[in-house]
Amino acid sequence: MPSGSCIDERVERYLRKESDVLLTWESCSDGFCLERSPHYSEAHGVTYIHRDGPRFPSDVTKGALILVPRSEKRHPVSFSGKELAHLFTRLTSARSEEDVLQVSGVFGALRSSLSYPDGEVGYFFECDSLGAWKMLVATLRAIFALQGSIAQGEPARHLVPWGRGSKQMFEFRDALGTIRALATGASDVERARSSLTWLLNGWTTSSLTLSSTHARCFENGQIVIRHEPRDLHSLIWLVVVEVISRQGDTRLRLAQCPEENCRRWDHERDMRRHKVVGAVPSRFEFWHENCYRAFKRREGTERKALDKGGGYAARPGARKKRADST
Repeated sequence: MPSGSCIDERVERYLRKESDVLLTWESCSDGFCLERSPHYSEAHGVTYIHRDGPRFPSDVTKGALILVPRSEKRHPVSFSGKELAHLFTRLTSARSEEDVLQVSGVFGALRSSLSYPDGEVGYFFECDSLGAWKMLVATLRAIFALQGSIAQGEPARHLVPWGRGSKQMFEFRDALGTIRALATGASDVERARSSLTWLLNGWTTSSLTLSSTHARCFENGQIVIRHEPRDLHSLIWLVVVEVISRQGDTRLRLAQCPEENCRRWDHERDMRRHKVVGAVPSRFEFWHENCYRAFKRREGTERKALDKGGGYAARPGARKKRADST
């Protein structure tokens, strides 16, 4: 945990706009390999290896795959604006276990290696597992897919029948896992929003997403409250909260370009803000400048073709569709 003087210095440097580094982390220089451990357990999103052998609650996965560093070599990773956007692009575009391993190799473990007393038997050691990474990626994609369906006026897109009668639940099927959430309310919008709230609340209750909160009072009477991520997982969570709520630290405010051949994340301040015509309630999209110009050219070409009484057909290969990354 950083000392109080270090926190004060970080806050002051942030106010003076001297630094936008959100987290300094370590990555394994030679990446990770997978190892099946009989001493592995996973419950409530936390992964443990017990020093004295297997000791499992009744609701955990046993003998699953953990991520083991290939060597002791480490190198620092500083998460500032561009690096954070690159991380989210890699996370939301991951489609396979190999993709997940590559992301962990580039950006490091989700959390620092910690050990702490269990009280009776010995020590638990936190570690990363393939399952934890897959669940993280699938949950991210589910949250952004649900948020997008609400914003685009299609709240029922991921709602499916559940149980008897007219009950529904949210379901998002992904190559890395299926995410489900409760859905309550009288309308599709209410049910979709309740599912989004349920997913967000479920994530915040995990001990892995906790960040340190620090307040600082300056001579001019200004009080600044800053959330310090304690690890990579909590940094990812802080970004998700800011993308959904848009009420906190603008340094964390990322957006995903809607261009289907792009879908990259970037900071809103570096993107073009575009009001969506006819959207009720009004909303904005954020585009990369070159993607927006390509979109407007395509829109103009389509309009001219329709005015002439014909139809518009894209040049073969010009708009190779990707699978929807949200």
